[in-house]
Amino acid sequence: EGRSIGVSFTVGEGNEEPTCSGYEFLGWKLQKKDGTLSSETYQNNDVFTVSEDNVEYADNTNLPFCSRNDEDGYQFVAQWKKISTRSVVVNHYLKVPDGTEVSLNAGSVLRYCRGFGIRERDVTLDGEGYFKVAKNEKIPFFVNTNGVQVKVVGTVFNVRAYDDDNYVMVSLLEGRVNLATLSGSVMKLFPSEQAFYDKNTGRMEKMKSNASSACDWLDGGLTFEDAPFADIAHRLERKFQVKISLESERLKAERFSGCFNSNQSINDILGEINVEKQYTWKVSGDTIFITDKKKEVK
Repeated sequence: EGRSIGVSFTVGEGNEEPTCSGYEFLGWKLQKKDGTLSSETYQNNDVFTVSEDNVEYADNTNLPFCSRNDEDGYQFVAQWKKISTRSVVVNHYLKVPDGTEVSLNAGSVLRYCRGFGIRERDVTLDGEGYFKVAKNEKIPFFVNTNGVQVKVVGTVFNVRAYDDDNYVMVSLLEGRVNLATLSGSVMKLFPSEQAFYDKNTGRMEKMKSNASSACDWLDGGLTFEDAPFADIAHRLERKFQVKISLESERLKAERFSGCFNSNQSINDILGEINVEKQYTWKVSGDTIFITDKKKEVK
């Protein structure tokens, strides 16, 4: 049944290789459920043959970011070599079986079941994704996140829904989407509108905004609009693959706005945000410690 021993298929199955600014893509390795990787590295378009030596890797459908999975549960995990210390811009593109195009930001996971697109089009997202949904009026497309469900027929939108953030944000570029929360709240979004869902309070609110700015991560950019420093720190951690420790509760609540491009380093961004010289920062290992100057004076 399915891909049995002796059956061959093409690694990647027509998808493009993932890209990651500052890193060289080395190829794919098979991964077992316990995380063990294969000794052999495979390239896109290599012919992979199911054999006694690799069939033990087949029982794995736990899809992480930067993986490809065939219908019988083989999991291929991207292998990278770091070639730059500047920002990490991950733009992992995939096309799900119904033709919908998805780009995933760093640290993101997209899951869907076998048989997707036949009777249902449901995906689960942890992280951030940019969706170009293939139109199918008979089978709506659902994006399920931590607390919010997005329902569409065919449209373009961005969802930010990391587990360690206390909010979910949906930004609509084209078409229309319907939103529903676990508490029963519903909302419709139209182009250039955003929905902000607070996980702590269960409240969802709509705002007019330049929704396209929410997608600047596709080109390696970052935009903050009246964002608390704690949220900014999370986004910088993901982008630059570092840890940030905010040594002040006051600083965590301070709000900042700004727009940054892919060529700016984390020091550039922290320096521009710190126009009023409210804080200082130092690097120790892979952690940046940010200290409140007002706290120091006290």
